Amino acid sequence: MLMKLIVPVILLLCLYMPPARAEDQASALFVSSLPSVFQIAVVDKRSQEKEAIGTGFRFESGKDLPLLGTNYHVISDYTRDPDNYDIQYRTEDGRSGLLELVAIDVAHDLAVLTSRDDVFVSQEGLHLSRDPLSKGQNIFAIGNPHDKGMMVIEGAYGGTISNNFYTHIIFSGASLNPGMSGGPAVNEAGHVVGVNVSIEANDINYLVPVSALWGLLERVRKEGFVPKRSSNEWRKMVAGQVLDRQRVGIEGLLKVAPEMADLKGLTFPKNLDPSFKCWGGGNKRGKEYNIEDAWIVCHQESDIFLKSGLNTGRIQYGLVYSDGSFVPRLGFDYEYSDGYGSSWLADEKEEWDMSEFQCESGFTRHANDDWKTALCTRRNRGYPGLYDVYFSSAILGHAKQGYYYKASLEGVDRQLAMTFLGHLTEKIRWKK
Repeated sequence: MLMKLIVPVILLLCLYMPPARAEDQASALFVSSLPSVFQIAVVDKRSQEKEAIGTGFRFESGKDLPLLGTNYHVISDYTRDPDNYDIQYRTEDGRSGLLELVAIDVAHDLAVLTSRDDVFVSQEGLHLSRDPLSKGQNIFAIGNPHDKGMMVIEGAYGGTISNNFYTHIIFSGASLNPGMSGGPAVNEAGHVVGVNVSIEANDINYLVPVSALWGLLERVRKEGFVPKRSSNEWRKMVAGQVLDRQRVGIEGLLKVAPEMADLKGLTFPKNLDPSFKCWGGGNKRGKEYNIEDAWIVCHQESDIFLKSGLNTGRIQYGLVYSDGSFVPRLGFDYEYSDGYGSSWLADEKEEWDMSEFQCESGFTRHANDDWKTALCTRRNRGYPGLYDVYFSSAILGHAKQGYYYKASLEGVDRQLAMTFLGHLTEKIRWKK
């Protein structure tokens, strides 16, 4: 009789046992993943000190050389000057050695490395997932924040941002920290679902989807491994990948029918795709301003890391309405001309990175009005074929009222930029 009572009680206890605590799960995943996760450092050969640090991880690669994944921005200094930099790994127990750069994917901020050291020979590495994620699913990001040692951060899958230019996983939870870049983000099975890449704000972070790493791995297997490339070879590769990314993205924009905004009777394309966000504002006439302005400005929320202090790839454009009804005509003309001539969408860059803008001006006609235009280009000094293009156009012949619009494109082919600007311009029309 006693046994008959004990068995149901045991069954009930099993049914109502509390699930494993989240911290226990995170701890178990951290312990099982840690042997495959490393600090990655770019070391200046001249000083023998670290210039950049991040995180990398060994992943499955079949019978090939052992492969490690990280972010391109972690090892970018090496691609600029491979003769004066080394890439090193360091294990949690203090072992270290050299890594060789195998391949890069600048558009997705990824790099693949390898090593012939014995520390990697016996390791299988982390499994790269091919399974889709469900919103709210737990994700665990591993990395070496601020060079303080490896740690794990628990968060949740918040969906995917996908458009013509990039795809990112939203990782919500505790913030990633500098030094965790390039580390693996794993699911509850310990399989890699993404690569730590950037921090937004307020505990919103971004991961590169593991599908991009699968794509880079396939390219490595197809093209093979070139042991040593020169700085020129790496820079040409970077520039080519930026141009390819911009071409695919801009060609996609040329095919969409954009949402149109109405600014004081003139329609204007906005939110060309989800990578753009538009904002509005204005100035009211008063002590600070002689004329009243209203504007819409659209920014692409993504750029491409080239090197420390230099990003590229952004597209921005905006339309401004100016009303000078309350000021003398000469005063309005001065203010209007100043607004047209200002370069508030052209980001400042160092002269050793970019050449000076070379500009051409002229007149054109669209929307049944005459417009004055200026087109300016500057060349990227370090990455051949990359140009920044800046465009400004102002309507003429409207007494004390006017419109001007501006656009800037970074890291593009000049002819493709011209095609995009023509497409943007022809969308600007008077409201019927």
